[in-house]
Order: sequence, then C-alpha cells, then structure tokens
Amino acid sequence: MEIQYQVISEKKLLIQRYIGVYSLEHYCTYMNDLIKKDEWKCVQKVLTDLREVNLEHAFENLTKLIDFRDKVVIKKYRNVFLVDNPFSTATVHLYQNELNNKEYDYKYCSTIEKAIQLLKLNESEKEFEFKLRNLENQF
Repeated sequence: MEIQYQVISEKKLLIQRYIGVYSLEHYCTYMNDLIKKDEWKCVQKVLTDLREVNLEHAFENLTKLIDFRDKVVIKKYRNVFLVDNPFSTATVHLYQNELNNKEYDYKYCSTIEKAIQLLKLNESEKEFEFKLRNLENQF
C-alpha cells in the first residue's frame, strides 16, 4: 500500500490518499511516524481518500484498527472518508459507527463536493482535486 499525504497547516488539514491493497501494519507505521511530527499538532480536519485502495484487509481487522485509533492516535479531529464502491462504503460505515460511539467525528461521502462541505473548506472542487492528485509526501 502507498500512502500519499500532505498537511496544510493554515487550514489545519491533513489530506491523505491510500493506493493499492490496504495493510494494517503499513498504516500503523505511517500513523506512528506522522503523530511524532510537529505539523500533526495543528491538524483538526482530515480527508482520507480511499477510492484507490482495496479495503478487504481493513474489513478483516476492524477491531484492531479501532483499538489502534483509540489507544495510539488518540487525538480528536473530523475525518471525512472519500469512498466510491459498496465494499469501501460498508467497511467505512462500520468503522465510523464504532468510533462515533466513542465521540470521534467521522463521516464518509462519495464526492469531492460533499467532502469540502463536511470539512467546511473554502475552495473549489477543481482546486481540491488538484491538491489531492499532487500531495507532497509519500509513505
């Protein structure tokens, strides 16, 4: 799995895009690395683009994913997942329900327009899609 990401400090926003076959181990390594960075402190909003990743392994490990989020990442922020197929939608729905029960703020949608709205960002779909396709970092 490849993770492309960028923190946009002035918007307090992390944009991340997952590509390939989901790996819980890779995700955990990435997040452990990210939360140690100074730029993580400003993040209050996250867009997670899941349109190019196979989430079968995530579905099989939902409990581990939820535990990791709860015990390691800890920080509260709004996370909007961008999905484009029924399996991803179902997986994210189950994940979201569990975390929202713990008072986290998770949403999912299938369009850039809705993601911008949910994250309360002031930019066009075209601008946002360009950022999403040109993220500065790769893990």
